This record gives sequence, structure tokens and C-alpha cells, in this order.
Amino acid sequence: MNILKKFYLLMIFLLLLMASSLVKLSAIDTYYDDTETAGYQQIENVDTRSFYNGILYQKNLGNIITSSAINQVSYAMLSGNPNDDTKVVSYAYHSTNDAFQRASLSTIALDYEAKHPGWKVMGITNGDQFTLGRGNNLNSEGKDPYIYQPYYPYIADNEKYFSIRATGGGGSFVGIKNEGNDPLVQVSANLDQISGLKLTIFDELGNEITKFDVDNLNTDPGNGEIAIFSPYYTDIIGTIPNVTASGDNVFFVGNSKLAYVSNSKEYSEIFKGTPKENQAVDAFYGKGNISEVGTNFSVSKGQFAIISNNIELNNALSIGTLVRAQYEYINDEYNNLESGMGFHTVQRDNGVDRAVSGAYNINKRPRSLIGRKLDGTISLIVIDDYLKTYGTTGYGINAILKKEGIVEAYQMDGGGSAQMYIRENDGFIPVTQSADYSTPTQQRIVLNALLFVVRTEEISHKWISSDLREIKLKVDLVESYGKDIQKLYVYINNNYFLVDEEGYCNINNLAVGTEFEYDIYSENSFGEKSKTIYSGVASSAKPEPELMGFTYEFIDDKISFTVNIKDSKDAIIGEKMNVSGKSATKINGKYTFPLSYLNSVPIIVCNYNLNDGQGVKQINFYCFGQINSLMAADSIILQQQILINSIYKN
Repeated sequence: MNILKKFYLLMIFLLLLMASSLVKLSAIDTYYDDTETAGYQQIENVDTRSFYNGILYQKNLGNIITSSAINQVSYAMLSGNPNDDTKVVSYAYHSTNDAFQRASLSTIALDYEAKHPGWKVMGITNGDQFTLGRGNNLNSEGKDPYIYQPYYPYIADNEKYFSIRATGGGGSFVGIKNEGNDPLVQVSANLDQISGLKLTIFDELGNEITKFDVDNLNTDPGNGEIAIFSPYYTDIIGTIPNVTASGDNVFFVGNSKLAYVSNSKEYSEIFKGTPKENQAVDAFYGKGNISEVGTNFSVSKGQFAIISNNIELNNALSIGTLVRAQYEYINDEYNNLESGMGFHTVQRDNGVDRAVSGAYNINKRPRSLIGRKLDGTISLIVIDDYLKTYGTTGYGINAILKKEGIVEAYQMDGGGSAQMYIRENDGFIPVTQSADYSTPTQQRIVLNALLFVVRTEEISHKWISSDLREIKLKVDLVESYGKDIQKLYVYINNNYFLVDEEGYCNINNLAVGTEFEYDIYSENSFGEKSKTIYSGVASSAKPEPELMGFTYEFIDDKISFTVNIKDSKDAIIGEKMNVSGKSATKINGKYTFPLSYLNSVPIIVCNYNLNDGQGVKQINFYCFGQINSLMAADSIILQQQILINSIYKN
């Protein structure tokens, strides 16, 4: 009976345990897309980091649940509220004056910072799809001669680099206003919304003075008209022959900031079954200073010329004048956008999922998105291939968007392009993995990107030196960019340390030989401290190694040393024993060498680094200080014994 009771009690306990587990399982929130085709369950928040101005980074692992399977998925997300000092921008890299180039995300981020003083990148994701080369269907082989460009219109720094899509028509894109609760705007930029090619003239400070309509591209102007001449690709090899610009008044931009023809009515090949002449359209962007004025110029790639029969324009232009030519929109809201980028699909709009269709969205892929929450928070999301499950479907995307409270979202380029990098100190680290590579550090090159950027001061900081319980830093305010900064502090070891007027900061009362992370803070006129983006790592010095003693023993015709060196913080980076100009062999912690070497004092040579800013040093420890009499006697007796044994053997 007691055995039965124990059995029943055990069964009850197991049932209660199972019930408890079921309760815990059912308590996990599941977020479904509107069709309930896929649900998302959070498993783990792998990483969370707070950046400057409230930008938040998160890395999450979870399950995508469908009627047929449960698949793990990982995604990274950057979120923040746009304001005067925080915004999301689009950007692309170019090192030449005739085209954009594909580049890694870290290269694009560093280039943005170099060309936008006072702004720093907190995180970056890939942008929209782009042409792979000159060719039919935008592939690397074919007939249509395209330059590298995004599939859709592209705006950055208020410049309409591509107002017309590569295939010759209009195109939808998402504009970024960076203000209010509705910072994103969906634009359908069809050709009937293009107001034409505009020539803008700027003053010496870069302010817009006036604007003219341009009548022709690569075609001579009529009476009172304006034309622009610039060369374009004529074959898939990449030939760009010069064009000739001649007339009574020709203004030549020989060294432009950027100039290219991205589309031409001269392209007559068929694109995706549609005769190109039925959708033929010109597209051009050029900006630079007038370098010469004359009547005839041969125009090469990266250059453009203005032929003017317009008296008002002739009077407005001269050598040195900054001009820009670009296709603009009828709608001024679109023209005033600082950033804009094409998207693959609209995923959510006004809190409602868009229908999922097409093989691209029904199949699993890594994904990249931009979206907003009801309060205006902008989020950049990358669903990557870190788990080697190759991302998720459009239904899975929408389930994740539900979980994150995102009410409007646009899908960027996916597949191997889907990547995210975040700031770490003065560089950038990958937090996702491209599906094209086996490790996160391998970067897929892309054409353009979306960046979370912040306006910040420029501060230089470096670790100067250290003592056992003290660190010395050099911290300088290079440029405030208009910010109210009265003092700088180093926050380290849970304390603030003031930077003096010479830019030095002495941090004391630290643990010996310990590495510390630090942050730089600024203080304004009201005594309010603010964390800057600048941080680093420094160490208090390690104690020097000390020779505490040694022992030795004779083994046949050899002598073996065991050396006791005190090195409590592992300062030693290399150690060896020299004797009579020869090196001893260290085996099992003991230095052993023939007695015949013992004509001088054995020396332990230690290379060490105290992390005191002085680099690697060397110290010599002399065994015995001098050969002591006991060891000398032992050595003589031993060698005599060896000699006697040798005589008897012979």
C-alpha cells in the first residue's frame, strides 16, 4: 500500500510539473500577421545597447510559427525618434566624379562622417536594390548600357541623384522627413510628376539664388533655350565617348563634384519585353563650378557643359559659379526631402498588413526594412542569416513588425545584401551576417544605405600613461559645432573626473593592473552633464615582475634551474635564460643546460608590458647576483668526478 501511495504521489507530482510547464509555454506572447499565416514568439534578447540621443539597438532570437513548421529567426533593430540632432538618412559612396560605387557598409558610414562634419553614424543598414552592371534586365551581361544605380529614385543630402528609375519610367520610393509622428512619406514618382531638368545657381555660401528650366540634354538648344551636354555609355563594355558642346555661350564644368547621364533616349534596346523607345527618357545629375567659358568644348565623363541661348542665364553665369542640374518633381514636398530611397514592397500601412504575394515574398529570405511606430519612432530592421535558416517570408516579416509595434514599413533589398553594422568606439562592427558569407565580418558590398546619424561635438581622446593606481588621459574639444560645452569629464569606475584646461585628466584610486572602460561627458552653462558618443578603454599599470628566488639541481653533466618570478598581473610577454652567450632550454618549467656553459652568471631575460603607456620593456634577472661559493664548489667536485670516471672507463 505504501508503494502504491508513493507511486500515485509521484504521478501527481509529474502531472503538476507538466501542467506548470504548459502554463509557462502558453504564457509566451505570440504575434501573428493579419492573415494568421505566421506567428512570432520571442525566445531571447541577445543584446541591447543604448546609443547617443536615445537610439536603441536590440538583437533578438525567436520562432516563426506556421501550420507546417517552427523555424528560428534572428533580427537586429535600431530605433530612435528623429529630432534636430537625430535623423535617418540615405547615403551612397562615390570616390570619382562620374558615378557612385558599391562599397561595404562600414566604408559608406566612414565616408558619410568624413563629408558631414558634426554628424556621427550610430548604425547602418543596406538600402534598396541596385543594378549589377550595364546590361539587359540590369544584369552584368546584356544590351542596355546602364551605370551603377538603384532601381528606383534616390535622394540624399537634398540632392535628387536619381529622380527617374533605371528602367526608364517613374518609380515609388519612401521619403524620410525626420519630423513629427509621421516621418516617412510614400512617393509614387511617375513620369507625369517630373517637372523636368532644372539648373540651379548658388551663391558663394551654397545658398540657392535662382533656377532655370533646361530644355534639352545632349541636343542643341533653340532660340532662348538652354541645353546640357554630358557623355553616356554607348555599349556594354563601358565605352563613354566624349561629346562636343558648341555655341555662342558655352559654360564648361571641367572638374565637377559629380556628373553622369543615368538614362538616355538614345538607348533603344528592349527591356523586359517592352520596346525602350516607348518608355525612353533622359536622366542626368551634375554639380560643380564653372571652370571655363567659351564656344566649343569636348566633354568627357565626369564633366558637363551648359549651352545657353538665354540672356538672363548668360548674365548670371561666370567662372567660379556653382551650378547644379537635376530632374525635379512637380510636388515641392518631394523636392524638399533630404532623403529618399526605393523599396521592394510595402509591408504595413496605417497598421494594416499589405497582401503578401510573389515568389520573392512567399519564400524565405533575409530581409531589411525601414518602418515607423505610432509615436514617430523610426526603426531599421535586418532579419539576417546568422542561424543559417535563411530568414523568413513576408508573413513572418509582418508578425515581427506586429511584435515591435510598427505600423508602417517598407522592405529594402534582401538576400545577401541584408546587413546591419553599429558603432563601437571609433569604428563599426557587424551585428548580422550576410547570407553570402560564412562569418559576420565578411561584408557584402552594396550601392546605398540607410543610416541613423546624430549631430555631435568633435572630441579627441587618448590614453597617455598609467601608474599602479592612476591613469592619465588627454581629452580635447576639437569642435563644438555650436553646442554649449563648458567642461569635459571622464566617467570611469563610477566616478566623474574633470578634464583640466590643458586637456589632461588624472584618474586615481584605481585597482592595480586593471582595465577600465570610460565615457566622455560634456557639461553646459547650467551645470548639466551629457554623455557624448566618445568612449574608450584604459588600464592602470601592472606591477613590475620580481625575482623571488630560484633553485637548481645537478643532473648528470647538466644543471637545471627552477626560477620563481612574481608576476601577479601577467605583465611578462616573453622570457628566456642566457648563459655564456647561449640559450638554455626550458622544459616543464625548468631551464636546463650543460655544466660546461657555466662560465658566467645565468641571466633571465624578461620582456614585459606594464600597460603604463611606455610600451614593451626588458629586465634582466641575474641568478646568484654572482656565482656563489657553494655552487662553485659543487660544480668543481661534479666536474672532477666526471673526469675520474672518464679516466677509469678508458
